Amino acid sequence: MSEASYFKTLLSKLDQADSKGLSEVLDKLNNHTAVRKVPLFGAPVDVAYVGEDHSFLLVKFDFIDLTPERYSWLADEEGIGSEPPLYFAKSEYRISPVYEMQRAKCLFSLIHPDAEIEMLLVCNYTILNYEMMKKAWGEIGVQVFEEIDETASEAFRPSDEDRRLLLKAVDRASLSPENFDWDKAFPNFIKTLFHYGDQQVPPDSDTDTDNDSDSLEENPFAEFLANSSSDAEAEETGPQEAGLMGDGKDNHGGLKIRSIRLFRGPVDPNGEIPQESLWAFDGRRLKSVGLSFEARCRAEQGPYDEMVVNLYDETGRLQVHKEIRATLTQLDNGTDLSLLASLDEDETFHWATGNYVIEIKCRDQRIVPVTFQVGKRNVCGYYEPENAEKSSPVQPFEVLKSLIGLSQVKEQMGIYRDMVRIATQRRQNGLSVPPISLHAAFMGNPGTGKTTVARLYGAMLKELGLLSSGHVVYKERSLLTGQNYSSEQELTLQAIEEAQGGVLFIDEAHNLYNPNDPRDPGKNVIETLLTTLSDEQKNDWALLLAGYTDGITRMFSINQGFASRIPERNRYYFQDYTADELIQIADSYCIRHNYFLSEEAREALRMKIRHDYRLRDEKFGNARYVTALLTSEILPAMASRLARRSPVSLFDMLTIEREDIPSPHVKDYKGSMRKLYDMVGLGALKKSIEAHLNMVKLMMLRNEQGIETAMPPLHMVFTGNPGTGKTTVASFIGEIYASMGLLSKGDLIYVERKDLVGQFVGDTEKNTEDVLNRAKGNVLFIDEAYTLAPKGNEKDFGPRALEVLLSALGKESVDMLVIMAGYKEEMEEMLASNRGLRSRIPYTFHFVDYTADELMQIAEQVAERSQFRFSSAARRKLRELVEFKLAGKDANWGNARYITRLISSQILPAMSSRLAALPAAKQKDRNRLCLICQEDIPSPEDDATREQKVGFDEAAVSRALKRLDALVGLEEVKRSIHNFVDVSRYMRSQGGGWMDNEPLRWNFTGNTGTGKSTVAGIMAELLRAMHLLGKGHLVELKAETLYNVSDFKAEELLQKAMKRSEQGLLFIDGDAPVFKHPDSRFNSEVLRFKLSSMTMELPGTYALIIAENEGTPHLLTRSLREGGITSFDHTLHFADYTEEELLAILGKCLQRKRLRLSPEAARHMADYIHSLYANRRLGYANARTMSKLARSIAETALLRISTGDSHGDGTVRLCDVEHYVWKEVDTRRIGYVKP
Repeated sequence: MSEASYFKTLLSKLDQADSKGLSEVLDKLNNHTAVRKVPLFGAPVDVAYVGEDHSFLLVKFDFIDLTPERYSWLADEEGIGSEPPLYFAKSEYRISPVYEMQRAKCLFSLIHPDAEIEMLLVCNYTILNYEMMKKAWGEIGVQVFEEIDETASEAFRPSDEDRRLLLKAVDRASLSPENFDWDKAFPNFIKTLFHYGDQQVPPDSDTDTDNDSDSLEENPFAEFLANSSSDAEAEETGPQEAGLMGDGKDNHGGLKIRSIRLFRGPVDPNGEIPQESLWAFDGRRLKSVGLSFEARCRAEQGPYDEMVVNLYDETGRLQVHKEIRATLTQLDNGTDLSLLASLDEDETFHWATGNYVIEIKCRDQRIVPVTFQVGKRNVCGYYEPENAEKSSPVQPFEVLKSLIGLSQVKEQMGIYRDMVRIATQRRQNGLSVPPISLHAAFMGNPGTGKTTVARLYGAMLKELGLLSSGHVVYKERSLLTGQNYSSEQELTLQAIEEAQGGVLFIDEAHNLYNPNDPRDPGKNVIETLLTTLSDEQKNDWALLLAGYTDGITRMFSINQGFASRIPERNRYYFQDYTADELIQIADSYCIRHNYFLSEEAREALRMKIRHDYRLRDEKFGNARYVTALLTSEILPAMASRLARRSPVSLFDMLTIEREDIPSPHVKDYKGSMRKLYDMVGLGALKKSIEAHLNMVKLMMLRNEQGIETAMPPLHMVFTGNPGTGKTTVASFIGEIYASMGLLSKGDLIYVERKDLVGQFVGDTEKNTEDVLNRAKGNVLFIDEAYTLAPKGNEKDFGPRALEVLLSALGKESVDMLVIMAGYKEEMEEMLASNRGLRSRIPYTFHFVDYTADELMQIAEQVAERSQFRFSSAARRKLRELVEFKLAGKDANWGNARYITRLISSQILPAMSSRLAALPAAKQKDRNRLCLICQEDIPSPEDDATREQKVGFDEAAVSRALKRLDALVGLEEVKRSIHNFVDVSRYMRSQGGGWMDNEPLRWNFTGNTGTGKSTVAGIMAELLRAMHLLGKGHLVELKAETLYNVSDFKAEELLQKAMKRSEQGLLFIDGDAPVFKHPDSRFNSEVLRFKLSSMTMELPGTYALIIAENEGTPHLLTRSLREGGITSFDHTLHFADYTEEELLAILGKCLQRKRLRLSPEAARHMADYIHSLYANRRLGYANARTMSKLARSIAETALLRISTGDSHGDGTVRLCDVEHYVWKEVDTRRIGYVKP
């Protein structure tokens, strides 16, 4: 192909005495009469001799078929050895010409053994990575030029090893260089180097060229020499696959391998060949290895009856040589060949641990090398041609049984096969037979063998006489839904026509149709399939639906047409492969592609697979994972290792070593452990958690070393009072478990009762399932979990959440850690009443209250993070206050939370007031700005008096409430905020404060445009007036900016917003449609946890408001609101505006523009707003729409006034609004029939 046509020039010169330019030299070469052709890699090569002092080798690669199948060994994405690959601007292929240059150098060095050879590469295509390639190749003596006139180059010495290898081969063949046929020798030499890994000297020979004791037969490189000295053209066989697995194609001269089996010998010629084939043998008491070889040769080929079997050990030494006459069976279309050989020990050879190669030859040509191991155990391996279902005499069900895993599928399909056979016999005897459906569903995760079994399923249906051909046609949604409207029926019927006599396999069938989209073209595909299935005349085809289990099951529940035609007995569930089965799949891959796994490599691979298997999710690739692991990581690592080695033997190329296996991706969990140890106090708890983690590590190490150890449930219970660090420690546990490979993600999902328990029957189960899905791979932290099991309320839905949770935790492998938290007595009572919880959540860790010393440490840390420090007197006074509070603490004592709030809400405001009274010059003193003094600390005696003194700025409170009351509507919200102010004022008068135990956090729920952001601004002013915030400024953050970026960026944005809002209010506007982006791990639960954590960790005081649409978690709030409770759990609901309120909002918006509606215009707009309200499901009946309407009306009215209208008194007239007329939009669903 033209895209792969590269002009590559390789130039070798003896010296550079000639000062002529390179272009003139090339002209001489091209025009020289002594040029002769030499075939090299299928391309013409010009070899020219110019004069006695200058010799050049010019190789023109005008066209090479660089398809991966033919010359894949020339193309390497990573380059050959340490050299970078070439990236050509006009080609999709990447070629490594240095490899070719080094081979060509061997020939030239033989012609001139004493020459110093200079090499130059010139390409007429633009080299994209020219600078990188020029530098890298320059280090190994190859000069690269973009233009042919760049003549600077350096001498490059040929490889002595390459020259010695070829010279030794010439000596072995007793040929002189003068009589040697280079036209044939050099191409064969190249191929031999490829086959034998570029090894410089055969491993069984001595490096001394005078030693000729070894026979030509023992020299692996002698074969091409013997062929080269013959007048007949040598037949090119191409590189062959080694091992027990073949490709079912012609291997040599029309010979097609049917099967190869190795088994423990000796061979009994009259006995039965064992069905189990081995690729690795237990070396204990091994005396003989049996070989069974079967092949087919075409009728026009001569007989292959005289066979040679050679056995080489891993040093390359020939250990067994046998000449055997094969058994031939003449057939109409060819000849079947079978061979039995027994490779036995003798006086000079004994089986030892290591790698071996069996070479099968016929008519002096190698047919195939067969690789195997002798080690500590037997490992099965089977020959499986690509087209086994077409050419193999083995029955499809027998092939199915030989596949790894799939025990449930095999059993179920065996029952189906038996049912069909019995039904056939009954029919033959005139008995009635109930109909048996051909159609089936394959359900399971990716890589579980669904496609492979589909081929066997079609072949089995043909064998049973249910289908005429049994072929399989593969389709998916994109191939059945065309780009043109209503082309789905045509494409589907065409697919069914292709599948006549066979199976129509639709992969990911659950994606065919989205029931929530009535316009989805997949609906036509479904209808066409069902229509054809109902046609009894078209019964010579089978429909096979494949996809995820949940997706196909949901599809059947929605569409009864499929459910009725694919009965339960025809629904096959493909379970994930076990870790051991995945290891078997890896072994099979190595057999099929000619690789050995050393003992150390196999153990490392087993550990890697077990580690990744433990962290699998629904997207785990199963067998595809194993293939990707080998092809994308292990084999490239092996290639890089071998590229650094010289020479490379055959067994080097076969053997995968330990260093080629990637280590399990285990993060360093010491950082997370340091965070845990750096926490103040919790000494006994830290020791308990460390002991627990040591036990987990012991179990992991035992499993990694092959000692079967059942990992017990690792779920936990955290007990303790508020503010003792339970949530913080839970997040550290998640990080540690993820680092150890026990969790795939390790984030913390924080939930409470309201997130799990619903209001109606079935809601609790759905909510809990949703939470469990979000928590996969993470830590599920259930705060105040005892509320899920209330006493004396049999109608409570909380126990239903526990049942769903226990059911999920009862599964064998759960990528999740559940931590239940709450007060000690309540949690112990809940565990005692539910044995299932105690067995599945076995570990309990208790968080004790902080002591006075520990609280003082926390105070020092909080102050230091904000670059404050306590004076000695302030420290003593603070300790007195802490001890006083501890002496009178109750169950609601806030522990660390109290210290954080005390500093941010009392100590720092008092310090600010003290500094404000100082002269301006003293206020700029750095020491004063950082030092917390004694008078800034409230005394135990005057704590209540101090709080009263710091009390409200009543004038500012009044102004803020007046703004709130002036808003249209929102009566419940107004009443709730007034109640909050009144309660806070009363608590201050009693010596308490709002901030002692309650966070400044509210949830605003309601539809778009109901005033949430406006009220948030008023709340910021109000909190400042109440001295709960130092500044009272508003920082607004759109939630959509957090969900459309990476998790790291989202956390960075959130932290910056938090810092900006210190002593102010952070308003998270989650009113946007993408508030819960389905593909973002940064969801609302993570957002709430991050906000809670940051308010605890960051210095200063923060108020938070999260605005969102009302959803299921707020159903309880809604029911209480209907009973007169306007605020519950700091949740304020913003009800939709009425028609009258919307008109009032429009009037206020116009007033701000100094306009007012005339009575006629007001009546017209009232009618328009009535239509908006009647269609409020469309989302237009809100204050945001009124604001936009006011702007539009104002523009129309002002345009009229500006053109000279005499009525320029600021009145909006009917003519300004008469075009605002609601036009009904038909939003009925397709197929809707009006009653």
